[in-house]
Amino acid sequence: MGHRKIREYHIGERGLSDIVQSSSLSLGKEALLNRIPLLGVLLLALQGPAWAHSPQTAPVSSVVITREVHTRLDGHFNLVQQDGHAASDLDFRGTPLLIYFGYTNCPDTCPLDAQTIGATVDILDGRGERVTPIFVTVDPERDTPSRLKTFLAAFHPRFVGLTGTLAEIRRVTAAYGAEDDRVNEKPSGAYDMLHPAIAYLMGWKGEFLDLIRLNDDPHQVAETVAALLKGGH
Repeated sequence: MGHRKIREYHIGERGLSDIVQSSSLSLGKEALLNRIPLLGVLLLALQGPAWAHSPQTAPVSSVVITREVHTRLDGHFNLVQQDGHAASDLDFRGTPLLIYFGYTNCPDTCPLDAQTIGATVDILDGRGERVTPIFVTVDPERDTPSRLKTFLAAFHPRFVGLTGTLAEIRRVTAAYGAEDDRVNEKPSGAYDMLHPAIAYLMGWKGEFLDLIRLNDDPHQVAETVAALLKGGH
């Protein structure tokens, strides 16, 4: 069982700045499979376990973000969907978005957060509040459209996976103030990615509404999203 340290970042008017490293989190393969029954099938479908890049010491592999109120973010993007078609933020006008930055080889955080986002979307659907979940890879060199499609199918049928060239992804992560650095690089070529373990809630017109923590129960996350949408409509 590997350990990883959670690094906390703060999004302020000048962008993303490191605040503090908090306690290490231990989460093994068996624990994750117990929380996501479909993940076992998913790992086989991806032709290799996501656990291959799980850190064995205690390096940084994901981040938790806090922020100042009224932070401005540039939410524009022009990328490629998991079906191979071009997609931009303008294509989603009229529907709020829950945008998450992650990668399919993520050893623990991304599958858990994707599960929470999928469950939150289902809860909101049941209340008549439609939100589109979007997963933007921070690892475009490995995350092809087809790989994203296979990965996201386990979490929600409306999940939109987005990838692109390394330069295109870097532009988007910079626009959102999201970290996307490689960490734990190994002689074999394997590596992990630093990324924000949090979702960005965007409004009907593409405006940034708030950052959504995903470590709460999906019902609580849905309540938070619904309240923000009510106040931003």
